[in-house]
Amino acid sequence: MNGGTEFEDRLGELLTREDTAWGAGRPDPAAVIAGARRRRARRRVGTGAAALAVALVCGGTALTLGDPRPAGGAAGAAGAAVTTTAAVLPGAAPASAVPVATGAGAQPDSPVRLVEPGKQLTIADGYRMSVTATQSCVEKWEQATGTWEQPFGCRDATSDNLDHSRPTIGAQSLGDGERTVVTGLYLGPTPARILVELNGVQVVADLVATTEMNGWTAYYAVVPGAARSSSGPNGPDASPSVAAWAADGTRLADLIAPRRSDPWAAAGAPAAG
Repeated sequence: MNGGTEFEDRLGELLTREDTAWGAGRPDPAAVIAGARRRRARRRVGTGAAALAVALVCGGTALTLGDPRPAGGAAGAAGAAVTTTAAVLPGAAPASAVPVATGAGAQPDSPVRLVEPGKQLTIADGYRMSVTATQSCVEKWEQATGTWEQPFGCRDATSDNLDHSRPTIGAQSLGDGERTVVTGLYLGPTPARILVELNGVQVVADLVATTEMNGWTAYYAVVPGAARSSSGPNGPDASPSVAAWAADGTRLADLIAPRRSDPWAAAGAPAAG
């Protein structure tokens, strides 16, 4: 249907409708046409407003639910928190890294080696240790005889020769010119770490325990460089200093080598009482 015919038909309908409404009085065609245009304009405005309302409602729904796919690879779904992670280059220190202090409180905790009672544990090349519920034994391989020897014998944690009234720690050392192997017993509440110092070098010791132990632990540390056995003629000069520490930095027990200053005094940690 072309536009002229449609207009004439529509005008006829309007004249008939207006004629019925006015009764015997004939309406003015110009007034009828003007009224039709006003109603048409109102319908257009109403349709546009409805379309805008639908768009806003749909848009609001989209913003509330969010697009399930991140947009642009950087922002997440609308309304969701977006977390960014900075890449760290290999070998580069994190931005928050700070220099590590040398005090006892800055040292890592001692690794704990849980072993079967009586089973030999290699603690260094040519050295091994075994523990039971009450004893610690350290052996060294003697190349000359081709046998394992016990330079200090086994240490009994229940011995009356030890002070059981307070936390205590003991130490003995074996050296071969390239390293010093320090071993000993600690009696008291479980420590977070045991530190060994010899000739200015500090090492975090490993703790050795079994499930049957109660109130004590064995330990060992391998200190590079220096050393003769602490039981030899130059023993005092080769003797290590050792200390046990709680997790909060409290010094539980210590044994400072003869004629040596306290290696941890500068860190502000008081000696064990």
